[in-house]
Amino acid sequence: MRIAVATLVLLLSVGLSQAQSIVLDDVLGPSAAPAPPVSFDLMAIDKSVDPCTDFAQYACGNWKKANPVPADKVRWSQFDVLRDRNDYLLYLDLKAAAAAPKTPLQAKYGNYFAACMNLDLANQLGTKPIQPELAAIAGLTDKKQLAGFDLEAIRRFSGPMIFRIGVEQDQVDASKQILGTGQGGLTLPDRDYYVNDDDRSKTIREQYVAHMTKMFELLKDSPEQAAAEAADVLRIETALAQGSLSRTEMRVPANRYHIMTVDQLQTLAPGYNWKQYLDGQGFAAVPTLDVVSPGFVKAVNAEVEKEPLAAIQHYLRWHALHAAAPLLSDDIAAENFNFFQATLSGQLV
Repeated sequence: MRIAVATLVLLLSVGLSQAQSIVLDDVLGPSAAPAPPVSFDLMAIDKSVDPCTDFAQYACGNWKKANPVPADKVRWSQFDVLRDRNDYLLYLDLKAAAAAPKTPLQAKYGNYFAACMNLDLANQLGTKPIQPELAAIAGLTDKKQLAGFDLEAIRRFSGPMIFRIGVEQDQVDASKQILGTGQGGLTLPDRDYYVNDDDRSKTIREQYVAHMTKMFELLKDSPEQAAAEAADVLRIETALAQGSLSRTEMRVPANRYHIMTVDQLQTLAPGYNWKQYLDGQGFAAVPTLDVVSPGFVKAVNAEVEKEPLAAIQHYLRWHALHAAAPLLSDDIAAENFNFFQATLSGQLV
């Protein structure tokens, strides 16, 4: 099932009592109850395979032969069967709570679910749910405001778009938890999609630019403006990918452990106000943090210093739209599906 709209916007628009009264058509949920998974299925074993040669095929071979990947999935295993069953049971509980809540708690999550499933309102609102975020991006007048924008995005929107910090285990001293900032900032699944020079990678990048252009046009940008914005996004994301560690490099613990003071981090990335960002999240007293990927931090700083503010705003605008795409109107959700699920992952429906 697709979650259809930004819940807060809907609740503010129609009110809790009306949200609760929304009729949830069965078409929004599973078409049939998934079969309960078998906890230990001897028929899944392929005894024609030597377990010492290929234990995975021995243990699950017959199950895989009898259960091809469905058209609406990109992977399929017994764990996915279990997940689908759990999702179905949760759906029944949520639908019942939306229709006839028996407790105040059921009324809360029933209203939440009913709001999210209001596809008609999602289509009426279009891109309205993300207009406050787009307005905040358009309101930036100086690149020095980026840390402040990230703080606002944490409080009001989909989260920071320049840098994220989080708590991680100290890999040198397991008794401590420390702050860390990693790498990201990309839309395609991996840095290699941006830097590889094979024909498939080139084709995907072309399709990605075409997808972004269509999405910007759905924001009512002109075709020329949409194409220019998409080009800016690809250029910035490619630079960030070039500064990122590869998946193979990330598997080496020493490659992802770089303890720095806040002053050292600020020296590494002077174009971003790290003190403001950390203070704004309540981490003013934290003396050090793990900079997982110094190359990525330097790449972001280089882009902030090099790119005009308008190009950075296009990048931020894209990430705001992309993050919300599955929650918005059908035309936006469908275009998002067509590229990320169908083109990249092979999901058919």
